[in-house]
Amino acid sequence: MLIMITMKGGRTFELEAVLPYVRKDASASALAVWRGTCRQCGAPFEVATSTRLDVIVKSKALARVHCDEHKLRRRPKATPQPSEGVAAATDHLTQIIITVVPDPDHHR
Repeated sequence: MLIMITMKGGRTFELEAVLPYVRKDASASALAVWRGTCRQCGAPFEVATSTRLDVIVKSKALARVHCDEHKLRRRPKATPQPSEGVAAATDHLTQIIITVVPDPDHHR
């Protein structure tokens, strides 16, 4: 089964793996590992998110567009002014499409 997230602007991330994870409080959890491609060179890179859909859609991890080599190194942004709405900061979340494609070789 292929699970893919398409972000605003057509960027896609494919689910590569779901890995076990132990939280700081020692409780068991899981992480979803997604593969995207660098906007500049096309090299693959991975990001990790929660496996929960409500957390994934709020995650900034899927807003990443560059591999480690081309990731911009910037100084921290200044605190947004009240006139700069929160909508601009969360704009990448407004159009997420999740596609699940059944594996044709998988028999029920």
